[in-house]
Order: sequence, then C-alpha cells, then structure tokens
Amino acid sequence: MNDAILDIVLNKISRVPNPTTLNLFGREPILDEFERHLKIIENEFSKLKIQLHKGSIHVPDHESNKIRDVAYDVEDIIDEYSCFLGQAKDLSVNKRKNTIRKLKNRIVSVGNICLINPQSVQNEKLIQRGPEDQQKSMLTTWLKDPTPGRTIIPVWGTRSESKTKLVEEVCENSEIRNSFQLYAHVSVPDCVQNQSLLRQIADQLMGGSERIEDDDLLLKIQEILQHSKRYLIVLYDLNDREVWPILNFAFPQNKFANKVVITTHSQSIGSLATGNHVIKMHSFTDLPSYLRNCILYCGLFPKYYLIARKWITGLWIAEEFLEDVSYDDKTLEEVAEDYLRELIEYSQLKVVKKDIHGKVKHFIVQDYVALSASRVDNFGVILRGSDPVVLGPNICRLFIEKSNEQMQFDSTKMVRSFILFDEPSPSWIVDTLSNFESLQILCLRYTSIKVVPDAIYKLFRLRYLDLASTMVEEIKSLVQNLKLLQTLDLRDTLVRQLPKNVEKLINLQHLYAAHPSLRAITVEGNIGNLIFLQTLQKIKINHNWVKNLKSLRKLKNLFITDVKQNFVEKLLEYLSSMPNLNKLGIVMYTGEVLNMARITSTWNLEKLYLEGKLDESAIPTMCGQFRMLKEFGMVMSGLCNDPLPYVSNMSSLVKLEINRAYDGVQLVFGPDWFPNLKKLYLYEMPKLSLVVIDNGTMKNLQFLRLYFLTNLKNLPTGLINLEKLEDIILFQMPDEFIRHAQFARPVRITRLPQPVTRLLDEVSLMHSSFMIYILSNDKL
Repeated sequence: MNDAILDIVLNKISRVPNPTTLNLFGREPILDEFERHLKIIENEFSKLKIQLHKGSIHVPDHESNKIRDVAYDVEDIIDEYSCFLGQAKDLSVNKRKNTIRKLKNRIVSVGNICLINPQSVQNEKLIQRGPEDQQKSMLTTWLKDPTPGRTIIPVWGTRSESKTKLVEEVCENSEIRNSFQLYAHVSVPDCVQNQSLLRQIADQLMGGSERIEDDDLLLKIQEILQHSKRYLIVLYDLNDREVWPILNFAFPQNKFANKVVITTHSQSIGSLATGNHVIKMHSFTDLPSYLRNCILYCGLFPKYYLIARKWITGLWIAEEFLEDVSYDDKTLEEVAEDYLRELIEYSQLKVVKKDIHGKVKHFIVQDYVALSASRVDNFGVILRGSDPVVLGPNICRLFIEKSNEQMQFDSTKMVRSFILFDEPSPSWIVDTLSNFESLQILCLRYTSIKVVPDAIYKLFRLRYLDLASTMVEEIKSLVQNLKLLQTLDLRDTLVRQLPKNVEKLINLQHLYAAHPSLRAITVEGNIGNLIFLQTLQKIKINHNWVKNLKSLRKLKNLFITDVKQNFVEKLLEYLSSMPNLNKLGIVMYTGEVLNMARITSTWNLEKLYLEGKLDESAIPTMCGQFRMLKEFGMVMSGLCNDPLPYVSNMSSLVKLEINRAYDGVQLVFGPDWFPNLKKLYLYEMPKLSLVVIDNGTMKNLQFLRLYFLTNLKNLPTGLINLEKLEDIILFQMPDEFIRHAQFARPVRITRLPQPVTRLLDEVSLMHSSFMIYILSNDKL
C-alpha cells in the first residue's frame, strides 16, 4: 500500500482551524464531540503510517482500497468543515448548530469503520526491492578491472538500504576481498568530524596495532596506501562534498588497480566518478514518505514538459502535500522549495534552467518517475487524446495532454486536480466540470476558454484556479462561493476588473492579474479583508484602496499601478511596515512624480521596479535604503543626471535595468562598482552617446542588453574589462554602431557560447570572450 494518502489526510487534519480562535461561537458540546472523533481518526492513521513505515505489516489490496476510501471521506468532511467556518459569521445560530451536527454524525460514522481487518493483514516484513543483477555484475567487473591507478565508483541514488545492500554483497564477496591487499569500509555520518573519519579508516587499515596522533592521521593513511599493492576503500553514505578534498588526498594514485566505492544520494558526490564508473539507483519506495506525493504529482506531467518551480510548489501547497512546519517559522512556500531541492538531490528531477540567483527555474521529470506514478493505483492519470478513456471511480488527479471530443467521464467525483495542457478547449469540459465535486485544483492555462462556466463557481473545495493566458473577460460575483480559494491566476487574460465580492475570499493568498493592454486591473471592495494575501499583482489603486493595504501584513509580492502623488506618503508608510515584503513594483499615474525618500525598514526587499518620473533629489536616500536589493528596474524616470553613482550603493544588485530613465549623454560605471551584477539592460535613451566601463567594475557581468540607443555609435569604452561577459544582445542599434562592432576585434578570444534559440535572425560577431547577437528589427 502507498502510504502517501495517509500523509495528505494527516496534514489536512493538522491544519483544521480552531473555531474558538476565530471568535465564531463559544464552546459547544457537539463541537467538542466532532473534534474528539477527528482526533481518534488522526491517531488511527498515525499508527497505521508508523506500521507501514517500519514494514511490520503488509496490507492486501482490498484493505488498501478501504483505507483510501476512508481517507477521502475524511478529506471531504474537513473541507466542508473549513468552508463552513469561513461563512459561519453570516449564518444563524441554528444553522451553525445543524451544520455542525451533520458533520459530527459523518465523522463518527467514518471513525467507526475499522481501518484494518486483523485477519487479512500479514504481520511480516515487507520485501524490499533488491539490487538489479546487472548492477551487481557491473560493480563486480569494475572492481576486477586491472587498469592501474585509482578508480572512484559512486553508487548514487535515493537514501535506501538498496545501495548499501548492493555494495556489501559485492565488496564482501571473498573473491573480491582477496584480490585487494588492504580494505577498509566506514559509514560517514551527516555531521562528520574529519579526524574521527580518518581514525576509523586508519584503524581498519592497520588493525588498530598502532596509536597515531590526530595531526598525523592523513599522512599516515596516504603512506600506507601508497606502498600497498592494491587497496579497496568503501565509504557508505558520503553526501557532503566538502569532506572529499581530505579523502582525495588520503587515497593516493599508484601503479596498482585501486578502487574507492562510495554510496551517496548527492549528485555532487556522484559526479566524482572516474569516467562513466557510476551506478545510478532510483527507487520511489525508498523516498521519505513526505516526498512521495510531490514526486508522483510531477510524474503526471507530459514527458519532458518544462515544469516551473513557482508553479509546481503552488500546486503542492494547494494539494496539501506539505508537512506543517509552523513551529519552525517556515512558510509553506519555503517548505515546498526544500522538498524540491531534496527531490533534485535524490535524482528524481533534472534541472534544465536556473535563474540569475542560482535557484531552479525549470526542470523535467526523469522517465522512471512517470513510470512510478502510473503504477500507484488511483493517484492520477494523464490522457493523450488517442488513449482509451477508462477511468476508475476513485481517480484523484486527471491531467489531459491532448483532448478529443469523444472523451467522457462518467465518474469523476473523486478528482482533486484537473490540468488541461491542450490549447483548444473541448466542448465536453463545461459539462464535466460540474461533476468534479471534490476538485481542489483547476488549471486551464493557455486554453481557448472565453467564459468561466458557472459550474466552476460551485466547486466550493477549490483552492487553486488558474485561467492565465486565456480569453476570459469576466469573473462573476459568484466567485464569493470559493471560500477555500488560495490562488487566483488571471495573468494575460481580458479581465478588466474583479467584483466587490472578491473581498469574501478570506483564504486568498495569491492574486495575479494583468490585462495585455491595460497592464493592470481594478479590484472593487475592501482588499484589506484578505489578510492572508502574500501576492498581489498587477492592480490599479486609488486613495481609498491604499488605506486597506495596512491590513495586508503578510504581503511578499506587490505590484501596483496608477499611483498618484497625493497618497504616496501613506503608501510608503504602509509598505515600510510589511516585514515580509521582498518584491515591489510601483507604476506612477501619467505625469505624477514619485518621491521614495520616506520609505524605511524594507531590508527584506530583493526586487524593486519603479516606472514613472522620479524625484531626482530623493534618489541618494532611496538607494541608501536598498543596499540589499538584488534586482532594480528604472523605467521612464526622467533623470537629467547620471544615477549610477547612487545606484552603485546597491552593492548586492544582480540585475539592473535602465529603461527610458535617463536623458543625459553618458553613463559611467566607476571602478569597483556593482561587484555582483550579472545582467545589465540599457534601453531607449536617445541622447546617450557614451558608455564608459572602468577597470574593476561589474567584474561578474555575464549578459549585456543594448536596445534602441539611437545615438550610441560605439561599443562601450572598456568593454574588454568585463572578463566574465558571455554575450551582448543588440536590437535597433544605429548602423554606425554595428559597423564599429564588426571591426572591434581584441586578440583575447577564449570561449563562445552557443547562440540562444529564440534569436531567429542574427549576425554573430566574435568579440573578446563573448558573443554579440544583432537582432533584426522584424524578427524579435
């Protein structure tokens, strides 16, 4: 039985709101009874999870189905209970009591079901998947290889007994052992002390016959192994790359065929392999239980689909896959990113692209993960158009890569997630959605849907609604029914405003909006009611709306437009009191001037985007406040003086954009400025005729973008000083600039990156250690 469903239920129970803390009503005996039975169920599931984890019981299929059904019933009851609490203030006392009584009766009924029939459960250790014969044969062959030198053989995969068992069976074989003169095998703890580890190795090599001082251990081990005929060292669970340099020195190269075998779950350690001498072992069943639902979910995506980090972590949260770590002062988003890092370390996911800060941006799923997902009964299915549609009654997740008009879903009441990857919206989708009684996640991104069906507004368990990049024009007031909604994504839709009833979505955490031509949308009602909001993008504001901002203490990401001078002071006051704010975008109303001098206490801010005329006298103060800023964009700022001497105080900047922001003729990047900058964008400054790059400035710059600089005739002076520059992209630059760029050929040419695929019509020019891409006007 897959115990992942138990984690979902236990996580959901742990987050059940306490009605007394919400001041909804006093203690009611019937309420106490409901919570008592919920606690009984929690204890039963916890005990079952422990038994399954230890492998002390084996649950037959028919019992697994019963447990899963009970789990789903508990989920449904908790969802209804949470939804009830969200609207309890609007209900009469009798209505509250009747609702609680019905829920109590249901939870009692579920709790009376025996989770496991003792007569059908086998009290025996579950059989673990043994190592593959091919892997044993491969390791044996490598150990017998007589090639002189030192061969490092990592056995790399998830944390499991499988790696240890494989290595023990091969390395402890008498034939293998006898072929080596010296042999040592040690387990490396997570928090290893170097001297302790070296002591264990030395004692085994010398049989404990000699006491060696700590300072002499490293050289003694090297001396012993250097003069031996052949040695074999086995390191179990070496996962910290920082330990390796010492061991690398201790295990010398000589003229004999020496071997070092390492078991690890670290990709970094796995990369130490000599040539292709690495054994990759992957096992879904060996993953920690808290990761299994997350990786199974990824396994439902289309093959080689580029999955975005921010998207998948939001989906995991909506599915309630994450353990409650509120006691550890971590947000669910932080926990989700921890899970993602672990799954990458365990080789379940492959990173395709990282962002400028080194964080994962996109990844794909390894083939064997998708296979694991397909083998877990009822977890979910992915349909590919031509596939026959035969769904069991308890399928929980439905992903459609390619739809067809013949698809029919007669039994979909258990579906928790529905994601449609196909752009054409099939005609059956409206009728089908009305059957998704338990739906928590609905993603119709990029589809051709134009009208939100009323059926969606009846999905009261919905937590995640993604309509981004669709033709949807309106969100109806019926949206108030979605009391559990946490994420509403309306980016690149035709929605111009949200109804007043949005203020009743009290669990909303992320609201994304952006009209293609209007850029932002209007939100009616009191946004201050949404006290759990973390993301608010891109919203038009007014004076009354600003007053509601002071209630949004959890905001992390805010992008607002149509800001006017007369409420900037209050706006900045409220922003300065938001302890978690790390991304801020402000777009001024046409003709209005932004003075940022009054903003304070925003030390957590990492990204800042300012569009509109800036009060030039406030720039020194503003830049002094944002010394920890990592990304900064200035657009249409109307500056007459070079802002760089002040912006350079933001020494942590990784990305800088100056776009139609400066009306002067030259920009000078002084010595030692911007030590961490990796990306620089200079756009549309018609008077700019000279860019100077002094020696020592921007020493980590990798990418330079020059667009629409119509008066710039030459490459920036001192460009050769940028030793880490990889490429320059030019667009709509003057012909004279292009001619000069073509003949600028310093002799220092090191490496040339591959042209990026999105640049369709380009002329590539070798220049120093970077590549210049000139984009044609009609192919951008």
